[in-house]
Amino acid sequence: MLLQESLEDASVLEKLNITSVETWEPGERGKPGGPIWTATFFEGAEADADATAELISRAMKDLYWYANIHCPDDEIVIFATKIFRYVRGDAAARKAPEDYARSLGVPEHQIDWERDFE
Repeated sequence: MLLQESLEDASVLEKLNITSVETWEPGERGKPGGPIWTATFFEGAEADADATAELISRAMKDLYWYANIHCPDDEIVIFATKIFRYVRGDAAARKAPEDYARSLGVPEHQIDWERDFE
C-alpha cells in the first residue's frame, strides 16, 4: 500500500497492479498531503517485490512518507532514501525501520505497517 500524496512522480502508479483505492481523512492538520489521503493498494509476484520497492522508493517525496509491501513472510518498508526488508514478527529487525521512521518525524501511531498481521 502507498499513499498517492507521498509520490513525487505519480507515473509509478502506471507500473503497479492496483487492486483498490480508498480515500482517508488522516485528521492531522498541518502535515504534507492535505486533508485527504489516497490509499492505493497493489499486488504482484513476490519475486518482483524488491524491484517494486526500488521503483516506489525512487518515486517518493523525500519526507517522512513511507509505503509498505506485505510478502507472505516478510515486510518491506519503503522510504525515499531507504528500504527495509525483514521477517514479519522479528522485533529486533523491525526496530531499524521503526527508528528510521521516527527520525523522519513519522507519528508513532502511523508506524503500523504490520497492523494487518498482528
